Amino acid sequence: MKRPATCFAALIILSAPAAIAETQSYPAESFSQIEAVGPIDVIYEPAAAPSIVVEQAENDFSDIYLDFDGDTLIVSRKCIRDRSGWFNNVNINTKNDRKIIKVNGKRVPYYIVRVSGPDLDGVVSKRSAKLTANGVDSASFDAHASSSGDLFLSGTAKSAKLHASSSGDILASDFQAQTFDIQASSSGDIEAKSNGDGIVKIDVSSSADLDLESLGAAEFLIKASSSADIELSGQCSSIEIEASSSADVDGRDLVCRDAKVAASSSADVSVSASESVEARASSGGDIYISGSPAVRDISRSSGGDVDFGS
Repeated sequence: MKRPATCFAALIILSAPAAIAETQSYPAESFSQIEAVGPIDVIYEPAAAPSIVVEQAENDFSDIYLDFDGDTLIVSRKCIRDRSGWFNNVNINTKNDRKIIKVNGKRVPYYIVRVSGPDLDGVVSKRSAKLTANGVDSASFDAHASSSGDLFLSGTAKSAKLHASSSGDILASDFQAQTFDIQASSSGDIEAKSNGDGIVKIDVSSSADLDLESLGAAEFLIKASSSADIELSGQCSSIEIEASSSADVDGRDLVCRDAKVAASSSADVSVSASESVEARASSGGDIYISGSPAVRDISRSSGGDVDFGS
């Protein structure tokens, strides 16, 4: 059941010097997830009790939209809603890092929404929203960015899902998890860091990019297709890669013990394996192997190529 927060009167209005943004506090219920929708900046900090404070330089809070849907806090704007739902016939333009925002040609107020709470297990940023989640400490964390939404993450999780699509970006180089499920598509970009020896599953396609550093001896399972671009560094115990349709997987800086690679349809893959490698290159796929593995199982067909370096 939805429980609108904006139907309540603001609890506190704090005055500040002209050079500093005006602030307004809103009632906050318990939540474990945040969904940011539309051109708005949201910043989460861990705290013992939930709170919501909105900043606005001209003291115009008329367009802020807050809602609680179960354990999810929704942060958005009234101007992007209509009677039939979200974003029907809505055009959004932003400049100067979202500080200048126009919706359907009309300039709307710039907001920073500061949110605090004891637990955060999931975040969503979409439709040009920017959400920063600091100090995450979760057993299982789920992050989604889509439709030009941006996510900035710091903290730790035992397991994490990172999904970026439709030009959504997830910047999580200051966020570490022991196991990952990572998906990026349609020009989505992800930066991430793993710190355990568990499984890291990766599926990247349609011109999406992934840059991942591994601090532990993780097991990598990777699918890359349709001009996907993946860069890997650090350590791993084993790596399995399926690459096709002009995908590019650069794993030269990821030091692995064992590697299993298949490249086809003009895909390019480079890996480092110290003990064993199984490589299948076909239909113009190229595989480059470093690390001088003693055990080698190689297959080339239809213009595919496998090369070894030091």
